[in-house]
Amino acid sequence: MNYTKQSFDKCFFNPLEKDLLKAYPQLNNILYNLNISDRQMRYCLALYDPKSPVYKDNPDPIVRKIVAAEVAGFDTNKDAHELNVLYACDDENVRTFTINFLRKIVKSRIWASLQADEQVFWEFIQRLFKPISEDSDKTDVDAQEKKLKICKGKEEVSALIEHNWNKLLGDDDDLKKKVKKQDYSPESMAF
Repeated sequence: MNYTKQSFDKCFFNPLEKDLLKAYPQLNNILYNLNISDRQMRYCLALYDPKSPVYKDNPDPIVRKIVAAEVAGFDTNKDAHELNVLYACDDENVRTFTINFLRKIVKSRIWASLQADEQVFWEFIQRLFKPISEDSDKTDVDAQEKKLKICKGKEEVSALIEHNWNKLLGDDDDLKKKVKKQDYSPESMAF
């Protein structure tokens, strides 16, 4: 599907904007000193924005990553090596940028959790399709168990945060509605 600049009008940052940093100086707040290319930044914005048409039009996360790469200006053939690193979330700078974007801009634990859970789920599926070998089997099982523990821990922390929000807001349903409407998160509220 061909996307136009208008296709991304509802996004936090339009990945098809000519000069991202000039149009959106607040991107510098999540870039810090990260070594991330313009195309990598556009890829993350197209892929992880909850209002991105890339997400809405492509329910398959593998296809969605390919489409986001095309939107960002990557050539899926010529840039195959760099894209494989992006698809696997193996670049620490890109990963940090993505987390900063989700935490400081999107500000939704649920959305961030869905993105991480989907990535882990497909990693598990890939490992299930690999043939069993004695050398790599123990390492793969250990890695899967660690990720599963992390996922469970994430869910426990998320439930704890939700519990503490409910304790903080008490029985004030009006305040709860206002907080939800503003999409506040514990990280964004100053007490």
